Amino acid sequence: MLRQARRQLAAVGQTLRERLRSDGAVWPVPVLTAADASEARAALLRELSGLQGRDGDFAQNDLMYYKSHLVFSAVDTLARHPTIVRAAQEALGSEDLLLWDASIPIKPPTGEASAFFPWHQDGTYWGLEPTDGAVSCWVALSEASREHGCMRVVRGSHGRPLQHTLRPQADSMLRRGQRVEGVDEAAAEAMALSAGEMSLHHPLALHCSGPNTTSEPRVGVVLVFAAPSTAPHNGVGSATLIAGRCDAPHWALSSWRPRTDAGVAAIDDAESLAAHASALAQHRGEMQARRE
Repeated sequence: MLRQARRQLAAVGQTLRERLRSDGAVWPVPVLTAADASEARAALLRELSGLQGRDGDFAQNDLMYYKSHLVFSAVDTLARHPTIVRAAQEALGSEDLLLWDASIPIKPPTGEASAFFPWHQDGTYWGLEPTDGAVSCWVALSEASREHGCMRVVRGSHGRPLQHTLRPQADSMLRRGQRVEGVDEAAAEAMALSAGEMSLHHPLALHCSGPNTTSEPRVGVVLVFAAPSTAPHNGVGSATLIAGRCDAPHWALSSWRPRTDAGVAAIDDAESLAAHASALAQHRGEMQARRE
């Protein structure tokens, strides 16, 4: 399915990596059939059922926010999908590929007051160098239209880190409340995706997403891949080897894969929780922006 995106890029004389470097974001990239996306969504929601609150919402907890692939087999499986892996390798120009992080940004169908992401640049608080040594793959497992709160991006905004302020808000899906003020909304483009499509964006691409105003949840998974030469700011970071090899001393590789047949709910699997806790102990991305 990646061939379709390649053909579209070839028509304008660019590769996936060249488009990402010039624009900071590429979308849509077909990676799953509609049937496969539906199956993956159902599997993920089954695994998440233990985290679902009485109001149908999902708590913002570490299992969904960081390193989700170490607990939920649906995320681990998605991260190893050949089409997604190949796209990430092409985007980074590296056959050797690490999965640095994964998260599950579900937006419940709660109307105008629903959760949102303010304008921000991921790379300003990830602590990875160089910043273009990583790429975010946003995989839609349900419809992600503007009404569903799809991502919006300012094309070409990834050239430098921008000043962020910290303004925590109850509905912000960024825990620190980091945001870029004064963004020209007219310059933003909606990165709408159908179920089974993916977007890729540079760590410094300026992006946001609004609330989900529909009657159905927006279900997606974010996979952050990195080349082994990319280094975490704190000396040694945690990652999972997805393809090729990694001999870099600045990565502690986790080999844990959550099981689908353990006969126990994902959030009650002691081994998965231990692997997640160990990886999280080394996951120390700090906000690089000015506090106000």
